[in-house]
Amino acid sequence: MLELPTHLFPSLKATLAFIITDGKWNIPRIILDFPLVAAQIMQVTLLVSPLPDKCAWIHSPDEELSSKLAFQFLNPAPPNLDWATAIWRPCIPPSHSFIFWRFMLSKLPTDENLQLRGCTLVSMCPLCYNEVESSTHLFLECAFS
Repeated sequence: MLELPTHLFPSLKATLAFIITDGKWNIPRIILDFPLVAAQIMQVTLLVSPLPDKCAWIHSPDEELSSKLAFQFLNPAPPNLDWATAIWRPCIPPSHSFIFWRFMLSKLPTDENLQLRGCTLVSMCPLCYNEVESSTHLFLECAFS
């Protein structure tokens, strides 16, 4: 809200304790020159007795960090694949369902995916010879296909 230039950020050393004195706001004059900022600060209710600082994990309902929650945060569950039930039907040949399934999971052995796995090769679409071979290009963008 102050629209300060980013090069000034390292020189800003004040902490919240600097503007709270005896449980009351002691807003510096420079901030009072910005009435919207000062009004927002004044709306924050200060506690009568200070509470001890504690580490809180914002992704937990009780703010406690457990190894299970950390693992789930770093390795989120895969999304529910609604399209997966639609492609595996008796009326669709399994070979088509299998290719579509691999396409949606980005697991087709295209040059793009092989390069991500460490294979060194020059890539060219074998159908139009204009673009890099990728799943998106082969199925959605290639003029030939």
